Amino acid sequence: MRECWAKPLGDCKGGITGEHLFTRSIFTGEEIVVDGAPWFKGVSKRISLDAAVGNILCEHHNHTLGTYADPAGKELREAMQASVRNKPEATGTATEYVRSPGGIIVPKPTVTIRGPHVGAWLAKTHCNMIANTKGTPSIEYIQYAFSPRNPQIQFYYPHVLGEDVGFTDQPHATYVNFHEPGEPFAIQICGFWSLVALQPIPKLEVLNFLDRVREVRFQTLTLALDWTDDPPRPSSPTVQRPPTQQS
Repeated sequence: MRECWAKPLGDCKGGITGEHLFTRSIFTGEEIVVDGAPWFKGVSKRISLDAAVGNILCEHHNHTLGTYADPAGKELREAMQASVRNKPEATGTATEYVRSPGGIIVPKPTVTIRGPHVGAWLAKTHCNMIANTKGTPSIEYIQYAFSPRNPQIQFYYPHVLGEDVGFTDQPHATYVNFHEPGEPFAIQICGFWSLVALQPIPKLEVLNFLDRVREVRFQTLTLALDWTDDPPRPSSPTVQRPPTQQS
């Protein structure tokens, strides 16, 4: 019999319910392209979102995660899609402008998302994937999914973004479990990668990934990660995407 993966918290209520492995509300449409899921053995597959469900959470924990972790994941997806759909607009002024999909020229927008809530969604998704393969998630990830206050967990985001980073406005997700000390894993949504670990991974800095980046500047959008509710951390740098060369 399946159990709730949050059972170690000791406050399960209600029966076991179906949990979407990748949050249903994040994606539009009925299907999603998934890479890296353990049961696909590394093969990319297009699956029905309604079929990607596991009986892995009790009613209480399923409802709780839907109040803040899932909305943060949706906000991240919407920001990535906006960065693709907006187009840079040269105006000859100091202010940066973009052209929206409707053809309206507006100042480059800033989208602010609460970093700990995104972290909770990442931890939750990892726990879903582990539990769905009958594994046991680390207690640190379980705790963070419901109370994102652990300063030891590392949330790595890209520090330098090249010209071709593969962003897409299509429903696409990747999950990678590295099976290494510190239980690192990575999740990609619409081309934007996040890597999470229970301990620092110094070699990631060489790959331009830094812990708790506070601002990522894309050519058509600025993504601000608000870590106000997080325990004190060293300041993270502002991230600048190099401008595209005009032809």
